[in-house]
Amino acid sequence: INAEYMGLQKNLTKMAADKRVAPLILESNVKELIEAAKQKIISLSEELSVLSRDNEELNTIIDRVEGEKEETEKRLEEVKVEIDKAKDKNFSLAQLKEEKQAELNRKKTELAEMLDKTEKEHSGLKSSIRKFAEEEKKAKEERL
Repeated sequence: INAEYMGLQKNLTKMAADKRVAPLILESNVKELIEAAKQKIISLSEELSVLSRDNEELNTIIDRVEGEKEETEKRLEEVKVEIDKAKDKNFSLAQLKEEKQAELNRKKTELAEMLDKTEKEHSGLKSSIRKFAEEEKKAKEERL
């Protein structure tokens, strides 16, 4: 029984010593954990700050790109309108060209007909002049 008592007393003494040291160890560990948590918070805050700046820069870039996209889309619409106008003008010009070509062909035909008529009249006049000249010649000869 004595040995058992001595063993229990030894254990109790050890436990008492552990109870005195344990709170100190626990307090030290808690302080270390708090300090580590503070450092982690500071580190995360710095990272968050950097990420916030990067995010702002990206938002600025996105805004600029969206603005450029809108300008490009507006310009594209303007170009499409210009192309449509050019197509309409080209169609009108082609139609005008056809009309002018038809008018030119008609005038060529008229001129060719007039030329034929003029040549016939000229030929007739030549013939009349020859006849007249021959008649005049005969009349001169007869007078002589």
